[in-house]
Amino acid sequence: MTDPDPPSTLAELIDRQAAITGGKPALVDGEQILSYSDLAGQSMRLAFGFTQHGIAYGDRVGLWLPNTYIWIVSLLALSRIGATAVCINTRFRAAEISDILARTSARALVYAASDSRTDYSKVLDEISPDLLPDLLITTGSSTGTPRSTSIHDLMTVASPVDAAAPGNAAIMFTTSGTTSKPKFVVHDQLSLTRHAQDVAHAFGYAQSETALLQALPLCGTFGLAQALAVLAAGTTSVILPKFDACHAAELIARHRITGFNGTDEMFAMLLAAAGPETFRSVECCGFASFGIADAIEFARDAEQQGLKLAGLYGMSEVQALFARQPDDLPCEKRALAGGRLTSPGAHAEIRDPANGSLLPPGASGELYIKGPSRFSEYFGNPEATKSAIGGDGFVRSGDLAHMTPDGRFIFEARM
Repeated sequence: MTDPDPPSTLAELIDRQAAITGGKPALVDGEQILSYSDLAGQSMRLAFGFTQHGIAYGDRVGLWLPNTYIWIVSLLALSRIGATAVCINTRFRAAEISDILARTSARALVYAASDSRTDYSKVLDEISPDLLPDLLITTGSSTGTPRSTSIHDLMTVASPVDAAAPGNAAIMFTTSGTTSKPKFVVHDQLSLTRHAQDVAHAFGYAQSETALLQALPLCGTFGLAQALAVLAAGTTSVILPKFDACHAAELIARHRITGFNGTDEMFAMLLAAAGPETFRSVECCGFASFGIADAIEFARDAEQQGLKLAGLYGMSEVQALFARQPDDLPCEKRALAGGRLTSPGAHAEIRDPANGSLLPPGASGELYIKGPSRFSEYFGNPEATKSAIGGDGFVRSGDLAHMTPDGRFIFEARM
């Protein structure tokens, strides 16, 4: 049944779920289990803590964290203020981080305590203090310097903060930037919230027994789209801090994971590490093919080991999980990238690259897409925004694709 008054901000979404589901687990992060009530409360306390340290509506705050419940709490807290989370990949080092912080004029940076892959504090020491924000917030213990504090010290007082509006910028993703500096893809509160609800519905996440493995990085749209959809569905995410196939297989079995999304490389490693009973609870997983020559053959091999896969499509500008192949298609069709549009308000067209004319089903051309999940702008780059979004609202994907007679599209290659 369609919600006649769906939430339009992330804060509204999580507060509504807390009222509905209460003590149901929202996030499982190792031994840390947060219910929906916990998640709403912690994000409210952190939002107030941010404001006490000068973070206000319209400010930008970098999140440089591996997968952790603190990532989600921080995003929700910033959304309550009307501030913008700037996603920073944990693989980035001093040059990339200082560039991102400078070009977004970030007021603060939330960063992790050291883990097995990265010594975050050591990387920050390589950046000139003049290039760092005024406030550094660590997930570990405070360093005791005037500009540094611990995120846990910000979460001591619960006081309502509600400055969120559907149109305010909620998040920035960085593009890959192969020939120039990465662009910053801005999504507002409404874009994230509506897409989360559309994915939850289209992917069937709202079933009571659903538990999804959060293996993809939260700092990218592929991982975050799944995480927010699970929250919109009121079900449970089991967080994997970084991808490890053996750890992933153990979590799948222990928590009776019903599904997740990932890359072909992740699934290949998982299949190599998994035992014959690992996937008994798993229904169907969405996968993106980046490195394999034959997605159909890969999906067939996976299915023989008990893992059913379905092709996906997405990009930062319209978010990940924009389309997915139906579960009931035969493997040779289900494994192909693309699929049926997730949102009933989304549209896809194939146009002739030479003259822009619409092409019929089966004819290959450039994929144009639009929908409620579309980005609002490239931050600080109006020329690039104008070039990407046409007057009709469609985004030029730069991808070669074709439509099928039943209304799906098939991604073929980057143009």
